[in-house]
Amino acid sequence: MQTCAVRNEHRLAPFLMSHNPARICVPVCGSRASELPGAIKRAAEVADIIELRLDYMSASELAQGSKEIWAAVVSRKQSMILTLRPAEYGGARAISVEDRLFCRINEVWASELRKGGADFWDLELDLALLLQRREREGNDPVELGVCDWARTICSYHDFVGVPSDLEQIYESMASTRARILKIAVQADDAVDCLPIFRLLERARREGR
Repeated sequence: MQTCAVRNEHRLAPFLMSHNPARICVPVCGSRASELPGAIKRAAEVADIIELRLDYMSASELAQGSKEIWAAVVSRKQSMILTLRPAEYGGARAISVEDRLFCRINEVWASELRKGGADFWDLELDLALLLQRREREGNDPVELGVCDWARTICSYHDFVGVPSDLEQIYESMASTRARILKIAVQADDAVDCLPIFRLLERARREGR
């Protein structure tokens, strides 16, 4: 499990590569698909890993520029995380659960992911649980696995404070098959970090 105590809405996504630990994650937040090649190139100058924030593009831009977006993704040299984060979890715009689900499993995105386009998807806990439930019910829209869990980051964000039910949140995340769990919270002082450190110890004991 990866945790990040954040201040001032810092959104650096902690990430652990299997062979080479990543130190710096740089988000790319372009609003147009045509901006991505240049933005990714600039980010690559300092980044160990790049997070492509799809939520900064409108729904129409995502639909019309999907192939252009993937061309930029597959041409990058750094590892990459794809994120489509709704506003309620700190994202750039309101996105319905249906739209988030569609972007994750529709033909272009899902087929390219299976081909090895992006290294990881960052899925919020609610969507990860929904996808896992669909799998268990046999409702597999893409027939080849709703979610590639080996390349999934299950994430939870709280930019207000440290939630009192942090242990329960972790348990819900750990119940998914996501390879990486990421919790980002607002820590205002060292005391706020104590439950996070305790949770890290538990996650290590449990192999998460």
